Amino acid sequence: LRLLLVLVDDVFILGPQAGQNVAQGEQVERQRFLQTLEVELESLHKQVSALEGNMAETGQKYSGEMERLQSSLTQMEEDLSQLRLDMQRTKTSYEQLLRIKQNLEMEIATYRRLLEGEETVKEIPAPPK
Repeated sequence: LRLLLVLVDDVFILGPQAGQNVAQGEQVERQRFLQTLEVELESLHKQVSALEGNMAETGQKYSGEMERLQSSLTQMEEDLSQLRLDMQRTKTSYEQLLRIKQNLEMEIATYRRLLEGEETVKEIPAPPK
């Protein structure tokens, strides 16, 4: 509003031709300002485009990385399951071997007792006739 009043005052003080000069100066100034804004807007559009491209590239990169990590995780889970199965088989085999060992030890102990019994029988002299 003040600018308008100053312009009106200039028109009355300087006359109609001075008003036209002021109006033309303002028009030129507004066109320069508009051009500056258009250049800035274009620069911002380019910046947005570049950022969107970077964002898409980053999204693809992380998507690929997530797929790779998921694949690794799946493989590790499969390996863990296989290891658990192998451990269970090994445990079962160990328990079977332990039972066989215990049975053999009992048999050996039985044979020892039998052998010791035979030796005792041989050492006892036969009764005289």
